[in-house]
Amino acid sequence: MEPLYESDIGPISPIDILYGHRGFIAQGNEYMAHKGGFTYSVLDRAFYEAGFKIRYGGRRPAAWDLFIVAFKQDKSDEEIKKIALQFLPEEFH
Repeated sequence: MEPLYESDIGPISPIDILYGHRGFIAQGNEYMAHKGGFTYSVLDRAFYEAGFKIRYGGRRPAAWDLFIVAFKQDKSDEEIKKIALQFLPEEFH
């Protein structure tokens, strides 16, 4: 319940990350409620099991976020990187 960090919308606690920001949900924005939570290995496995052959991404523990770009069809390493880097933070370049 203790805040992990301060954001533009106020303090963010682990419970907000897992289930959605309590302030927005309390205001009636139930669509903001998260229906699940992932570690990177669980997210990667879910994409793999859904048929995505190629997955490129990672996590930033200090920022509490995960990133993945996935492809169902074969692509060259050059194509994967060119597409993925459009969506991934600088640390993944």
